[in-house]
Amino acid sequence: MVMIGHETDFLTCACSLYVLSMCVVLSMHAHLRARFISFSSLQPKFVIWIFIQMFSINE
Repeated sequence: MVMIGHETDFLTCACSLYVLSMCVVLSMHAHLRARFISFSSLQPKFVIWIFIQMFSINE
């Protein structure tokens, strides 16, 4: 088990998990993909926050 010592490590893991979930969604059936898209449209602030964190980590 890898110990997460810094907040940036946690954010990196969260971002990589988010990207991985997006890849899984893209490979899903159209019905599930549409359901996920409707869910993510209900959470626009969370998605925007994730992308902001990704860009701030890359800098």
